[in-house]
Amino acid sequence: LEGLKVSLAQLQCTEVPLFDTEVVGYYGLRALAGVAFKSEVMEDKRYGSLFDASVKGPQFVFVGGKGGVGKTSTSSALAVRLADEGIRTLVISTDPAHSLGDCFDIKLSGQPLEVEGSNGNLFAMEVDTEASVEIFKDKLRQLTSFSSRFGELSAKLGLDEFADLIQSPPPGVDEVVALTE
Repeated sequence: LEGLKVSLAQLQCTEVPLFDTEVVGYYGLRALAGVAFKSEVMEDKRYGSLFDASVKGPQFVFVGGKGGVGKTSTSSALAVRLADEGIRTLVISTDPAHSLGDCFDIKLSGQPLEVEGSNGNLFAMEVDTEASVEIFKDKLRQLTSFSSRFGELSAKLGLDEFADLIQSPPPGVDEVVALTE
């Protein structure tokens, strides 16, 4: 771990100890957030204006990584910390495993649901990526059909080839398409 810290010295890192139990629910995530997103870390502007409640307009954080590294726990703890700071927050998962609801111990859908304990500051939702991709494909088919008024233009723009790509999308495309919802 020390070697990693040295090689990544130019990055701002926060060390979080291993929790020997599964972190579930708003209050469990609050405990994780208290360790991962300490007050002194927020004050050193490591996260820019993210924790500044006076900032108007939306701000976005994307949490990514390989499977099993803690993306859902990290994003959920961050969302709880933001909500506790009085910042209205929406956490969205495009993961087909739908583990965000498990993390908050609530049943989620494709519509934002207020998370209990957040005083109306935290909402969560899980996007159905498969359904989103199918809706996107249908819209693309409508655009690329020559019977549509855009048919000829779509052919010139290469949308037909793009539609073919979407039939067997490479990894990650379904999550990107789901974000369009």
